[in-house]
Amino acid sequence: MAQPDWTFLMAGDWTINRVVFAPQAAVDLLNDLDARIARHNSRITELLEANNRYLQDARNWHIVEQLRVGEGSSVEILCDNADFNGQPNNAVVCNGEWTDWQNARFTGDTIAAALGAALVAFTQWSRT
Repeated sequence: MAQPDWTFLMAGDWTINRVVFAPQAAVDLLNDLDARIARHNSRITELLEANNRYLQDARNWHIVEQLRVGEGSSVEILCDNADFNGQPNNAVVCNGEWTDWQNARFTGDTIAAALGAALVAFTQWSRT
């Protein structure tokens, strides 16, 4: 007896139009897939943002440690400028050998910016 020719079934593209049978758990999972992906992506974004905040906090603390590395050096972080008078919002006051033992005030819109300005001055001093 001759074997049937099944090649005609493999020709062309196949498209699945509907699933005839699936366990309800699988159906629910597939129907909720977009919402699950959106929740997952939202959570990943939250975690990345939190990580970036923690990294910035660590960088700020590292800058404070650099600025006060010399014996007797100090860094004072001032309160925010709430006057809305056009002045920078944050400031730090540093005192140490690199400021000739005089209080030096550094400002910026954020604590990170104020510390960054102080670090620039410290770096310039340390290169001389």
